[in-house]
Amino acid sequence: MRADRAFTVRAISTFTGDRLYRVYLSGNQLAFIKIGGQAGVAEGVAAQFGLVGGLMLAWWKKRSRKKLEQRLAQEDQEDIELLLTRDPKNFLIHPGQVLGATLDPPARLSAHGRHCGFWKLEETDGKKHSFQFEDVSEMRQAMEILPRILGGVLTVNARWDENKKRYTKAEATTNAA
Repeated sequence: MRADRAFTVRAISTFTGDRLYRVYLSGNQLAFIKIGGQAGVAEGVAAQFGLVGGLMLAWWKKRSRKKLEQRLAQEDQEDIELLLTRDPKNFLIHPGQVLGATLDPPARLSAHGRHCGFWKLEETDGKKHSFQFEDVSEMRQAMEILPRILGGVLTVNARWDENKKRYTKAEATTNAA
């Protein structure tokens, strides 16, 4: 089955490496497909080489972004079942497995790099996931998709502030199922 829509998030963790996921809406499930690993390593290395490191980092980031966009354009057309088998970190979540979820604006301070918002969810088996959105367009897409599929278990604590051009704290709204 091919995905209806998709967005990209970074799974963040204190004790394990971060993972970049493409989240596909497939029927009534969310498919998490790993598309990348730990961020920030290149920045740390580049910082050791001053201006030359900064120039190399800019080139590397542009090249990496272009390669990822090409890969996603291809993978977005593939069957979800095939994508799920490519990495043991890939997984599916059915809305019935979600005990609670929140969409939050960005934190003032973050140890996981620049971001524009958070998505936290807890499964019925107690497993908790924390994700951050690194691009505004990805968070917008998630804010369209997630309320429809998660319904009443999703609490939205973020709203777009046109004046500030970013997501800010909003009064919590829970979506009716």
